[in-house]
Amino acid sequence: MARVLIAVIVYNGRAFVPRALRSIARLPATSAHDVDVLVLDDASPEPGWSEELSVLCAQLGIDCYTSPRNLGIPRNMNLGLLRALDGNYDACILLNSDVVVPANMVDALVSAAQPVSGAKIGSVTAWANDVSSFSLANDDAERYLSDQSLLDTVSATLQAEFSGATYPLPTGCGFCLYIPTAAIEDVGVMDPVFGRGYAEEVDWCCRATERGWTHVLAPSAFLFHMGSATSKTAGVLTQGMRTVPTNEAIVDFRHPWYRPELEKWSNSAVLDEPRARAVRRLVRDAALARGVVIDATWLERRDDAGVSDSGPDSKVRVVVTPDGAAPQIDARVDGWRLLVPVGQAGPLASVADLLGVAPSQIRLHDSGDVAGRLAVEAAAAGIPVRRAVRYPERV
Repeated sequence: MARVLIAVIVYNGRAFVPRALRSIARLPATSAHDVDVLVLDDASPEPGWSEELSVLCAQLGIDCYTSPRNLGIPRNMNLGLLRALDGNYDACILLNSDVVVPANMVDALVSAAQPVSGAKIGSVTAWANDVSSFSLANDDAERYLSDQSLLDTVSATLQAEFSGATYPLPTGCGFCLYIPTAAIEDVGVMDPVFGRGYAEEVDWCCRATERGWTHVLAPSAFLFHMGSATSKTAGVLTQGMRTVPTNEAIVDFRHPWYRPELEKWSNSAVLDEPRARAVRRLVRDAALARGVVIDATWLERRDDAGVSDSGPDSKVRVVVTPDGAAPQIDARVDGWRLLVPVGQAGPLASVADLLGVAPSQIRLHDSGDVAGRLAVEAAAAGIPVRRAVRYPERV
């Protein structure tokens, strides 16, 4: 059993921090490891927010420390890293406060940090919808993945699919970064030269790499991440910004090898295969659990058939073009989208083969060769067909 400290970085964020903390506060009870949570409030200037935050933490049974003055994100992170060292923890998880976390997060990260073939794991980054170039994209993450129950299911599904596998990264990402205390002792803490923040974890990971540590992605731990909310509330990023050029320049000056290695990693497409596996598994599991409907349509808009398109009971919606102009199956559920070619056996058989279950209904919104074939095949299979021709909406 590992002792793990979760250090939650907070600066303002009244609109989203409570949701994150309610999610995080469950982790000591959902993990097989010894977990403590420490909220680090960096002297938030929103009137009354630090006091509200302290009360909320007390209600949730987690610790909270408010700095007497603003430190900036790197120094605030360091409070967590140093507390993990002083408290004899095995690891520290640096966690942004614009997240919703799954029940299996700690266990998945601890498992991913175990050395393989002698490699020293210096950091483990969780997977998320918005995590730099390491993302597993979702079409509407705020709508779907911020739902705690659905997020827990997504992360558990990915844990079943990947069984603790990891993938190499050129650097970790500070939104959810697991760092063993042995690496902190060897490498040190975040450099305060990065001021209010941004790229401090890249610099730390580069320093760790230069000392023989490696960095990995844990696909078994999947989080919802608003994306840059922590940096924006801290004033690090303004509207439209995704980086801080001066901090990026520091990384380039100190570690000239990093950009070429990052480009090499990006060109290797190392995450293409796990991304495809992940989406296929998520869509297929949803189809088996909730069912499938097929829409032969040109329209993106949901029709009035009474089939919910969100939430834990929504069916997988498969879209095919009525005349086969786009010869592919477009399977959608919970913001995930799976595109595959239609096989020689036709759309109905292709959907059943892809998702492991026949559709419960076929909805024809237009005419064409594919729509006609679906109607014939559905009648033979006893699958209900609903016709809803809606030409005016296409004009």
